[in-house]
Amino acid sequence: MATKKNAAVQAEKVRAETATVSAPNGLNLRGEPAGDGRILTVLRDGETVGHASPPKGRAPEGWSYVETSSGPGWVMTQFLRAPGEG
Repeated sequence: MATKKNAAVQAEKVRAETATVSAPNGLNLRGEPAGDGRILTVLRDGETVGHASPPKGRAPEGWSYVETSSGPGWVMTQFLRAPGEG
């Protein structure tokens, strides 16, 4: 289970302009930053996403607001890799 410190470190790692999806089974792009938020689409493992400013200020802990080829939405930060991260 991720601790608050680990979540903060992970969030800092992916603050670059782009990130890569790291989820072998795909990553749900959601309309709201919640596990039960409406799924807009499923992003492919290895897909590049752009970071965007959240519509209402700061993103909730553990979530990133991203821009994709399908449009903007929310993803869980733990499934993003910063550029150059293995």
